[in-house]
Amino acid sequence: MTDTVAKAPDEKSDNWKILLRLLALCAEQKGRVLRSLILQMVLLGMQLVGLSFIGAGVDYLKFTFTDAEGVANWPLAWTPPVSWEAGSMLTFAVGAALLAAFLRSVLMWWATRDSAILIHEYVVPKIRRQVFQKLQQLHFGNFDTQTSGWLINRVTGDITAIRLFAETIIIDTIILILTVVIYIAFMAQISPFLTLVCLATLPLMVAASLIFSKVIRPQYLERKKAFDHMILFFAE
Repeated sequence: MTDTVAKAPDEKSDNWKILLRLLALCAEQKGRVLRSLILQMVLLGMQLVGLSFIGAGVDYLKFTFTDAEGVANWPLAWTPPVSWEAGSMLTFAVGAALLAAFLRSVLMWWATRDSAILIHEYVVPKIRRQVFQKLQQLHFGNFDTQTSGWLINRVTGDITAIRLFAETIIIDTIILILTVVIYIAFMAQISPFLTLVCLATLPLMVAASLIFSKVIRPQYLERKKAFDHMILFFAE
């Protein structure tokens, strides 16, 4: 029991050190990372503009053809000409929403391409070079104590795990945080009460994610060992 308690802080500190090293590895390409984040923010802006035009069109129909009183709030502080009729207003709203969706799809392709170039042409090749150089510096006794399957899996499987971490954890987490912040600000302008209602399940989702990670971690380590044995079996 004492050994387990004593090792727990070391394991946590090691995890934080590994996380900081992975972040530093991605931070070496600051320009591309910053460009990816800017593209993602522009994508969010285009999505909000499209939704704003659709909402303004719905508000225009409500205020024009019902007894409701009010004026449609068009995005980007734009005001339609007074001479426009209902058909022209709706055509413009739909066209603006479709144009925003088209531009967003083009920017999405660009952002995905830029992210793939960052991961597969800069981060992963550098990790492979560093791992290969480290293997060349190891003493021959390490190759006698470690099985070939373990070494092969470390070189291939762990690099793939690092790639997935950089691709799906670092970038996607930053994008998720930006999305949540921007959408909360956008929703709070419309209705603060409904915003709080929509966010009521967020703590439960975070708690469920933490519990799931703790439950799945031992199974992941067992799967990792089984995969090492499988690689060893086929290699031999």
